[in-house]
Amino acid sequence: MQAKKLRNWKGKRRSLREICEMENVKYSTVQWRLYNGKMSLKDAVSIPTWGGETIKKRCKRMGINYNTYRSRVGRGLDPEQALTKIVEVKPLHKWKGKKMSIRAICKLENASYNTVQSRMRLQGKSFREHYKSGTVGEIFTFGRASTFL
Repeated sequence: MQAKKLRNWKGKRRSLREICEMENVKYSTVQWRLYNGKMSLKDAVSIPTWGGETIKKRCKRMGINYNTYRSRVGRGLDPEQALTKIVEVKPLHKWKGKKMSIRAICKLENASYNTVQSRMRLQGKSFREHYKSGTVGEIFTFGRASTFL
């Protein structure tokens, strides 16, 4: 039999069940937040449970995929922020006289978006830095005999 893991809470060593009872929070909720949500004990106990509504139901009501929510919380996002729709604004880059996303440029140049992103990460430069330094062709043409610049 495994011994209870005691934690410091309000000046005394207590089990997780005792802490949950003291703070009137469901044990399973706190346990999930600690182990799956990677929260601190203080956050896991103090963040509201939205009136007894389960996280899955709340995600559905807010229009957020449950796995997206879990991923966001796992990456350190606050649970309340993880339930909001975060829209990333992709920067547009000037390319051949038009403003385009990197994905659109890749499509135009018949290059794999994932390959281009990987090359930029490996070289430690953003698309804009490549463009300004005149090396943008390298991220599209490395390993193929094509010149389009």
